Amino acid sequence: MNNMKNTQQSPTVIRHHKPELKRIDLDILERIMTVMYEAGKSNKTAISRKSNMSYDKCVQYLSCLEMLDFVKCQKEKGEDKKNIYMYDLTLQGIRLCQRRLVAKFNSHSVCGIKSSELSKAYV
Repeated sequence: MNNMKNTQQSPTVIRHHKPELKRIDLDILERIMTVMYEAGKSNKTAISRKSNMSYDKCVQYLSCLEMLDFVKCQKEKGEDKKNIYMYDLTLQGIRLCQRRLVAKFNSHSVCGIKSSELSKAYV
């Protein structure tokens, strides 16, 4: 004899939770922005491959960059008429990349002479 109660179970609701970044690595942000600066408008897959990151982690960082207004996402029609989401740097993102490149260039030296001194000598 079974003394089990007949209970109705409520249906299980499966929620898809987007994992969020626990902390933001500024080197990764810079790497993604540099890839986008060099490549121009790209989709998420291309950006993740060129920046040598997992797709999921790259998408999280792209969302972060979008919230900071360094990156914009635009929906475009692909060759097969499907929507493709393309990412590109905003004007603010381009300016940041340019400042970082100039700073890196000025911090390097050639034969013991800083590149900023070299550029002054040839102007």
